[in-house]
Amino acid sequence: MSSWDLLRHACLAACHAQLGQDAEARAAAARALESVRTEFAGETVDAVGRWLAYVECMFRFRRPADWKHLLEGFRKAGFPV
Repeated sequence: MSSWDLLRHACLAACHAQLGQDAEARAAAARALESVRTEFAGETVDAVGRWLAYVECMFRFRRPADWKHLLEGFRKAGFPV
């Protein structure tokens, strides 16, 4: 799975979570998290933390509240944020 696929699944998970679609959110988050752990396997850094830093670089929100909203969606979906 590519980085774009990871990003797609993570954002899909956040969207489902913010809409209250918990089962769909957790399924998408599980797929994204498994791929994150596989992609960063063997590295000494926290894979999820590193990936979240990547997501933050990819999304340049003008309003900090928008970034917080995305993080809240990740948290609701089951991401360790």
